[in-house]
Amino acid sequence: MAGGFIHTFRSHLFSLDLSGSVKQVTNGDFDVVAYDVEPGGRRVAMAVSTDKFKPYRNEVWVINLETNERHTILSNYSVSAIRWSLDGKYLALVGNDLHRGLATHNHVLLVRPEGGEVIDLMRGGIDRNVGNGLNSDVRGGSPPPIRLQWVGDWVYFIVMDGGLTRLVRASVNGGVESVVGGERSIEDFVVMMDGTIYFISMDPLRPTELYRWFNGSEERVTNFNDWVNSVELSRPEPFRFRASDGREVEGWLMRPTGGLRQGGLGTQRSWRFTVAQRLPMATHSCLNFSYWLVRVLPWFS
Repeated sequence: MAGGFIHTFRSHLFSLDLSGSVKQVTNGDFDVVAYDVEPGGRRVAMAVSTDKFKPYRNEVWVINLETNERHTILSNYSVSAIRWSLDGKYLALVGNDLHRGLATHNHVLLVRPEGGEVIDLMRGGIDRNVGNGLNSDVRGGSPPPIRLQWVGDWVYFIVMDGGLTRLVRASVNGGVESVVGGERSIEDFVVMMDGTIYFISMDPLRPTELYRWFNGSEERVTNFNDWVNSVELSRPEPFRFRASDGREVEGWLMRPTGGLRQGGLGTQRSWRFTVAQRLPMATHSCLNFSYWLVRVLPWFS
């Protein structure tokens, strides 16, 4: 591997068929940052960055793969994920209009592939950021990818809520519902045709495992981390307080337990596992704060 500047290179979309043939779909002075192919394979929707000085401002294009015709359906939004509905009538996007700059929450947005009104599916429901931005040092990669999944008229996705994440769903007809919650970090998920949900999650006392959820009942499927039963771990103790500007700040206290010794301030501590709960570091307790949702600067308000 090598590090360095690669600003002269562009990210483009390619197709690969089962025979191994590769075809470049896009080319030009822009980057493809997210895409999804319509069920049936006739059209592709993509978010692109055309301004190298403002790569966070994106356009959304729909390209007919048969005729190569292209039209722009959205501009001046920040978009990080796209998913076609199964009937091809809608596009669900994860993004925002940057009305609070880079601090604007990502929401799930709905738009038709022909363009028109942009509908915020989370409006009036929950004002939380879509995705999982919780910090953890036991993942293979961080943060987990943003996933959208259509099931009928519902779009399933993960949102952050302070120091935890939830699996929720939003309807094209209005309404947002929490599906799977708890004091933990939900990392990824898939919804089956019968309504069964498989998801990966971790909490402060157990690293990631696979779980099955159906009709309100939940069970753990894997046991990769049964070693936690033979060690002592520090469970974070949540607390809240008011800052000098009146904002509520969320924090966690991690006390020494058994042979555990640690200390200092950390990054985004939360309801997820970290090796800091096991590694000897100091002789005092550890205070951590959730900085993603702490609104202490004017442009976050």
